[in-house]
Amino acid sequence: MLDVIVIGGGAAGLTAAIRSASLGAHTLLLERGPRAGRKLLLTGGGRCNLALDRDAAAFVRDCGPQARFLHNAIGRFDCAATRAWFGELGLATIREPDGRCFPASGRALDVLRVLESGLARTRVQVAYEVRVTRISRVGASFQVQAGTTSHEARSVILATGGLSYPDTGSSGDGYGIAAALSHRVVGQVPGEVPLVAGPAWIRELSGLGLEDVVARFVQGKRSVEVRGALLFTHFGVSGPAVLDGSRLVARWFGGGPVALMLDLVPDISLEELDRDLELSAASGERRSVRTMLRHHLPERLANGIVANVLSGGDARVAGLPARSRRELAMSLKGLALTVTGTRGFAEAVVTIGGVDTSQVHPVTLESRLVPGLHFAGELLDVDGPRGGYNLQIAWSTGFAAGTHAAGK
Repeated sequence: MLDVIVIGGGAAGLTAAIRSASLGAHTLLLERGPRAGRKLLLTGGGRCNLALDRDAAAFVRDCGPQARFLHNAIGRFDCAATRAWFGELGLATIREPDGRCFPASGRALDVLRVLESGLARTRVQVAYEVRVTRISRVGASFQVQAGTTSHEARSVILATGGLSYPDTGSSGDGYGIAAALSHRVVGQVPGEVPLVAGPAWIRELSGLGLEDVVARFVQGKRSVEVRGALLFTHFGVSGPAVLDGSRLVARWFGGGPVALMLDLVPDISLEELDRDLELSAASGERRSVRTMLRHHLPERLANGIVANVLSGGDARVAGLPARSRRELAMSLKGLALTVTGTRGFAEAVVTIGGVDTSQVHPVTLESRLVPGLHFAGELLDVDGPRGGYNLQIAWSTGFAAGTHAAGK
């Protein structure tokens, strides 16, 4: 009989397996794909932003109310502990001024290689291209059905990941397994995902990026604001502000379209714009509205607003009535878009939803319903913003689950 079976070879599963085996537990890792950790190779633009230097309280606050569940796991295995652990595995890391941490080599592949080396060093048994279809409790142990083979273990760690980036092997199998073992699974939706948006004319701006906007998402009485870079695409919008915003409003899309208001000049107030326009009009300034907009915006966007948003078209600033001046100012401070959906799990960074954390012990990551069963990583109903949060969640929950499962 095995001591621990880890199901899923992503960041959380690899950490759990190495930690469990390092404590002396006879550990088997089952991975559905031909190689573990394939999603890691995509993180941080290929550099793998593996951690963020934030204390546990700030980390949890950044992730939102649902992340209170993580406080103990993050507090015991934080950024410093993560970097030290990777150092023991043979990976040097660097901290950038904003707190993000990367492999010193700048290559995500090196992160995966040291994890694979860690599996070998701790003598974790690994089986690739096997799909787990059922876990059943038999007395004091578990029977795990993987393809045509059945394995028995005292403890199981379920770390199968979510549904994002399905090409890397994310299939959502773990949700069904957890549900079959009586766990509540919160419905999954894509998060940190590009958005499908209109009106149609913005798609003509495809490829145009703005370095600093405030994106305000609104649906009914709900609203969320995010500041950052934005990219216009052939389907709508993407970029950091959109990805962060999409995570926060992921569940809104089931309730219909979401309004997206873009403040294109966040460091200039509406009152300042109004006053400047009024003074320009009073002075008889002869430049056109288009020229004025180009002072603040890229030419393509300025042209698009004049052609599609302003009722007065490319008039002279001097001739603008007060109502038109207000309309012009609002085009800069609140360009209105309508979001009709997302680009789905194929382009999502994370999965929103998963195993209900109220049914999982936050210290041990063990199920409150099925003793000996543990959960880790994206399979849980908890997530964080971009910038190393989600990988830190994977390392911390995997480490906690591996520690406790080995002790069982």
